Amino acid sequence: MKSKKISHGNKFNKIIIGPIWWRQLCFSLFIFILGLFFAFVSLFGELASWVGTLLMISLAMLNFLDQLISWSSLRIDKSGYKLQTWWRRKKYAHHEIKDFETREYAQRKLIVVILKQSYAQKYGLSSEVIPFPCTFGRPVEEVLEKLRSNLDKTPRPQ
Repeated sequence: MKSKKISHGNKFNKIIIGPIWWRQLCFSLFIFILGLFFAFVSLFGELASWVGTLLMISLAMLNFLDQLISWSSLRIDKSGYKLQTWWRRKKYAHHEIKDFETREYAQRKLIVVILKQSYAQKYGLSSEVIPFPCTFGRPVEEVLEKLRSNLDKTPRPQ
């Protein structure tokens, strides 16, 4: 986890939680090697081998570029929590969040954000509990502690 001091009049911490570099690098290498496997195996047919090769090498390059430019990350700053992954972006202000907690899902701990009821209705959600997959390979307890400790519960007008 990176923590940066930024000053825009007021001093506050900007925290970025990103993937663990060695795990993401190993995943990129695995996908790349899998792509090379498809290039040398003709068991599936020539067309399937080429499609598999191009798909896996493209995914490996995208994953490696994601690691270089830190695309997938959770940014915590003065304005709130911004979760950015390959497929979605979620952004919640501090005053919209009631708390964070963990739930058991597929025998693994998953961090969920609990929105205040008024904001859940505003966004048209049936439940105030929303999955918040932001650990990026880190221990759930460590990330949950960081999320809770940086939640600004200063009352704001609604």
